[in-house]
Amino acid sequence: MNQLSSKLKPFQYIVAAFCLIFIAGLIRGFIVFTGPFDWQGFITISILILVGFLLIYLVRKLKDIKYDETSISISYRNNMEIIPMENILMVKMTMAEMADVNFYKIVYSSSTGNTKSVRFLPTDNFGDFLYLLKEKNKDVELINWASNFDF
Repeated sequence: MNQLSSKLKPFQYIVAAFCLIFIAGLIRGFIVFTGPFDWQGFITISILILVGFLLIYLVRKLKDIKYDETSISISYRNNMEIIPMENILMVKMTMAEMADVNFYKIVYSSSTGNTKSVRFLPTDNFGDFLYLLKEKNKDVELINWASNFDF
Protein backbone atom coordinates (compact mmCIF):
# COMPACT_ATOMS: atom_id res chain seq x y z
CA MET A 1 0.00 0.00 0.00
CA ASN A 2 1.14 3.54 -0.77
CA GLN A 3 1.17 6.23 1.90
CA LEU A 4 -1.25 9.06 1.16
CA SER A 5 -1.09 11.11 4.38
CA SER A 6 2.03 12.66 5.86
CA LYS A 7 3.40 11.25 9.08
CA LEU A 8 3.10 14.16 11.50
CA LYS A 9 2.92 12.17 14.74
CA PRO A 10 6.58 12.92 15.76
CA PHE A 11 5.73 16.62 15.48
CA GLN A 12 3.64 16.41 18.64
CA TYR A 13 6.70 15.53 20.74
CA ILE A 14 8.61 18.56 19.49
CA VAL A 15 5.67 20.82 20.32
CA ALA A 16 5.32 19.14 23.73
CA ALA A 17 9.00 19.84 24.46
CA PHE A 18 8.55 23.53 23.62
CA CYS A 19 5.42 23.67 25.81
CA LEU A 20 7.38 22.19 28.73
CA ILE A 21 10.14 24.76 28.20
CA PHE A 22 7.57 27.58 28.20
CA ILE A 23 5.90 26.17 31.33
CA ALA A 24 9.30 25.93 33.04
CA GLY A 25 9.99 29.55 32.09
CA LEU A 26 6.62 30.59 33.46
CA ILE A 27 7.25 28.79 36.77
CA ARG A 28 10.76 30.24 36.96
CA GLY A 29 9.27 33.70 36.45
CA PHE A 30 7.02 33.19 39.49
CA ILE A 31 9.83 31.80 41.67
CA VAL A 32 12.43 34.44 40.80
CA PHE A 33 9.89 37.27 40.93
CA THR A 34 11.79 40.41 41.98
CA GLY A 35 10.05 43.37 40.41
CA PRO A 36 6.73 44.41 38.94
CA PHE A 37 4.80 41.54 37.42
CA ASP A 38 5.32 41.22 33.66
CA TRP A 39 1.74 40.73 32.44
CA GLN A 40 2.73 40.99 28.79
CA GLY A 41 5.26 38.16 29.11
CA PHE A 42 2.82 36.06 31.14
CA ILE A 43 0.04 36.45 28.56
CA THR A 44 2.41 35.77 25.64
CA ILE A 45 3.76 32.56 27.17
CA SER A 46 0.27 31.45 28.17
CA ILE A 47 -0.97 31.92 24.60
CA LEU A 48 2.03 30.00 23.23
CA ILE A 49 1.33 27.14 25.63
CA LEU A 50 -2.36 27.02 24.63
CA VAL A 51 -1.47 27.07 20.91
CA GLY A 52 1.03 24.28 21.53
CA PHE A 53 -1.57 22.11 23.24
CA LEU A 54 -4.01 22.84 20.41
CA LEU A 55 -1.41 21.71 17.86
CA ILE A 56 -0.78 18.53 19.83
CA TYR A 57 -4.52 17.84 19.92
CA LEU A 58 -4.90 18.40 16.17
CA VAL A 59 -1.89 16.22 15.29
CA ARG A 60 -3.20 13.42 17.51
CA LYS A 61 -6.53 13.53 15.61
CA LEU A 62 -4.84 13.00 12.23
CA LYS A 63 -5.42 9.64 10.64
CA ASP A 64 -3.02 7.44 8.70
CA ILE A 65 -4.30 7.00 5.13
CA LYS A 66 -2.92 4.47 2.64
CA TYR A 67 -4.18 3.39 -0.74
CA ASP A 68 -3.78 0.57 -3.24
CA GLU A 69 -5.32 -0.21 -6.63
CA THR A 70 -8.85 -0.74 -5.33
CA SER A 71 -9.32 1.00 -1.97
CA ILE A 72 -8.03 3.37 0.68
CA SER A 73 -7.48 2.38 4.29
CA ILE A 74 -7.93 4.86 7.11
CA SER A 75 -6.24 3.95 10.40
CA TYR A 76 -6.87 5.76 13.64
CA ARG A 77 -6.14 4.63 17.17
CA ASN A 78 -6.81 0.87 17.04
CA ASN A 79 -9.40 1.00 14.24
CA MET A 80 -9.06 0.55 10.51
CA GLU A 81 -11.63 1.39 7.89
CA ILE A 82 -11.30 0.24 4.28
CA ILE A 83 -13.15 2.26 1.66
CA PRO A 84 -13.43 1.11 -1.97
CA MET A 85 -12.43 3.75 -4.53
CA GLU A 86 -15.99 3.67 -5.88
CA ASN A 87 -17.32 4.99 -2.54
CA ILE A 88 -15.22 8.16 -2.62
CA LEU A 89 -17.48 11.09 -3.46
CA MET A 90 -15.10 14.07 -3.39
CA VAL A 91 -11.49 15.10 -2.83
CA LYS A 92 -11.34 18.76 -1.85
CA MET A 93 -8.60 21.19 -0.94
CA THR A 94 -9.19 22.95 2.38
CA MET A 95 -7.99 26.37 3.46
CA ALA A 96 -5.71 24.94 6.17
CA GLU A 97 -2.07 24.48 5.24
CA MET A 98 1.26 23.62 6.79
CA ALA A 99 4.62 24.61 5.26
CA ASP A 100 2.89 25.77 2.03
CA VAL A 101 1.16 22.41 1.59
CA ASN A 102 -2.63 22.43 1.73
CA PHE A 103 -4.65 19.95 3.73
CA TYR A 104 -7.18 17.97 1.71
CA LYS A 105 -10.46 16.37 2.63
CA ILE A 106 -11.80 13.09 1.27
CA VAL A 107 -15.58 12.73 1.46
CA TYR A 108 -16.76 9.14 1.16
CA SER A 109 -19.75 6.91 1.71
CA SER A 110 -19.07 4.48 4.54
CA SER A 111 -20.12 0.82 4.66
CA THR A 112 -23.19 1.85 6.68
CA GLY A 113 -24.25 4.34 4.00
CA ASN A 114 -23.32 7.44 6.01
CA THR A 115 -21.32 10.24 4.41
CA LYS A 116 -18.03 10.75 6.25
CA SER A 117 -14.90 12.79 5.66
CA VAL A 118 -11.25 12.65 6.62
CA ARG A 119 -8.66 15.44 6.44
CA PHE A 120 -5.00 14.85 5.71
CA LEU A 121 -1.78 16.48 4.64
CA PRO A 122 -0.82 14.75 1.37
CA THR A 123 2.51 13.16 0.50
CA ASP A 124 4.27 13.12 -2.87
CA ASN A 125 2.04 10.18 -3.91
CA PHE A 126 -1.03 12.43 -3.99
CA GLY A 127 -0.91 13.06 -7.75
CA ASP A 128 -0.67 9.31 -8.44
CA PHE A 129 -3.60 8.73 -6.08
CA LEU A 130 -5.78 11.30 -7.88
CA TYR A 131 -4.95 9.77 -11.26
CA LEU A 132 -5.79 6.26 -10.01
CA LEU A 133 -8.95 7.51 -8.31
CA LYS A 134 -10.18 9.19 -11.49
CA GLU A 135 -9.60 5.93 -13.40
CA LYS A 136 -11.51 3.83 -10.85
CA ASN A 137 -14.30 6.31 -10.08
CA LYS A 138 -15.38 8.53 -12.97
CA ASP A 139 -18.01 10.30 -10.81
CA VAL A 140 -15.61 11.55 -8.14
CA GLU A 141 -15.48 15.32 -7.72
CA LEU A 142 -11.95 16.80 -7.51
CA ILE A 143 -11.77 20.35 -6.17
CA ASN A 144 -8.31 21.95 -6.21
CA TRP A 145 -9.32 25.33 -4.78
CA ALA A 146 -10.83 26.53 -1.54
CA SER A 147 -13.33 29.37 -1.45
CA ASN A 148 -14.97 28.92 1.94
CA PHE A 149 -13.87 28.43 5.51
CA ASP A 150 -13.77 24.65 5.34
CA PHE A 151 -10.80 23.72 7.46
